[in-house]
Amino acid sequence: MALTNAFTQKVDRVANINAMKLAWNLVVGVVRLYEIPSSWNPTNGDRIHCFIPKANVVVFKTVIREFGIYSMRN
Repeated sequence: MALTNAFTQKVDRVANINAMKLAWNLVVGVVRLYEIPSSWNPTNGDRIHCFIPKANVVVFKTVIREFGIYSMRN
């Protein structure tokens, strides 16, 4: 099931993305940024957790902010 955002673009649910889906469009909100790995990540399938290598943290630290809303697509 797809949602529609304010710009009437098709937005996919995180839980519906799988290896067979080649094209997707997400709108995500960053709730927390950790500089160390978190061991409290839920496994509901409706959240995205990512790891940024230490060498790239400086680049993304200035781009991604807590409580920010970002649109992503492949």
